[in-house]
Amino acid sequence: MHPPETPVILRPSYLAICGGSHCAAMLLSLFEHWHAKPSCIFGAPWFSKSTPDMVESLLGLYKRDTVLQATQYLIERGFIEVREDPGNRFSRTRQFLFHPEAVIAARGDQ
Repeated sequence: MHPPETPVILRPSYLAICGGSHCAAMLLSLFEHWHAKPSCIFGAPWFSKSTPDMVESLLGLYKRDTVLQATQYLIERGFIEVREDPGNRFSRTRQFLFHPEAVIAARGDQ
């Protein structure tokens, strides 16, 4: 049996709010998907993803640097928040928090 697949979706509304960046728009869809999965960390819906995990989830369409730039863009727009693992200071895997209200506001509820 295969593990469940993560959908890679390019939404026109996400493409518009991501300044035409296909990578950022698809990554935003992935963050929305991961946010919807039940995985609370320390009482909030934070989830852990490494950069290689994100590159792989985008089917290898984008290289590491492009994914990092897209992630930074999403942080700057307030669509996601990032932190280091507060429970393991030696972990290099970052934790993310998706902000659906910021995405809805940016979309203008299109």
